Amino acid sequence: MVKLNWKNPEEEYFRLTCLAIKIKLSNEDPEFDTDISADQLYLLCKKGTVPFHNWYEWITAAFEAHDQASARHLLTDDEEESEDISVPEISSTEAPANIQTSTTFAT
Repeated sequence: MVKLNWKNPEEEYFRLTCLAIKIKLSNEDPEFDTDISADQLYLLCKKGTVPFHNWYEWITAAFEAHDQASARHLLTDDEEESEDISVPEISSTEAPANIQTSTTFAT
């Protein structure tokens, strides 16, 4: 019998959601920058108390913000520009359409 090494199921769900979104966005646009650490996103998500049913929208918005920041960095070609990006904050009472980007982390 194969013994599975289960981590925290909630964290595994988050990681699988990140992977699904990375695949979807990469298939839609091969140039889309999905190079974000799932570990960092998970910590930010838990710190911001985003409920799990909003994770898909929250993660998608984080990837889109990261891609836009990467595109701006390439357009300006400025080595000094900050690599901090905004990721969405969603409270447990906000609808996914009300995603606000105010938390940042370095890539």
